[in-house]
Amino acid sequence: VVYDKIFSLVKKSFHDKEKHAVIVKGGPGTGKSVVAINIMSDMLSEGYNAQYATGSRAFTETLRKAIGTRGGVQFNYFNSYMNAESNSVDVLISDEAHRLRKTSNSRFTKREERSDLPQVEELLDVARVNVFFIDDRQIVRPKEVGSVEYIKEHCEERDIKIHEKIFFFRY
Repeated sequence: VVYDKIFSLVKKSFHDKEKHAVIVKGGPGTGKSVVAINIMSDMLSEGYNAQYATGSRAFTETLRKAIGTRGGVQFNYFNSYMNAESNSVDVLISDEAHRLRKTSNSRFTKREERSDLPQVEELLDVARVNVFFIDDRQIVRPKEVGSVEYIKEHCEERDIKIHEKIFFFRY
């Protein structure tokens, strides 16, 4: 159901030029990441510009190693989209969206590259369809602000259609 919903929204966004956000909620071990990887793989096979982002260095680097150098560029961090071109990605899959930070700036960000935009807005801006896989019950580290309500609030401010009909349960 999740897979079909996302695929149909990506196709729809090409025709209606509207932005969409899908929020997929679920606990650990429910298969969110497996579904996310499969969606991305099939989107790429169909010729869409699909990218996968996460806030976890260990997870992202593991995915890059498993995929190899050619496909590794599709796997990024949330802060990789600071100065990206608007709508340059067809579908952005944000796994572990509860790890979103207030901004993408870090102590290593050059002054001229800093952004005042919230990190979630950078992600919403870069893609036609954003998919957020999230678990509101996971412990969030300091400076991580991701939650379903936080994402919905920013989508509503930007008139992005929200689809929150999809749930994974295993609590």
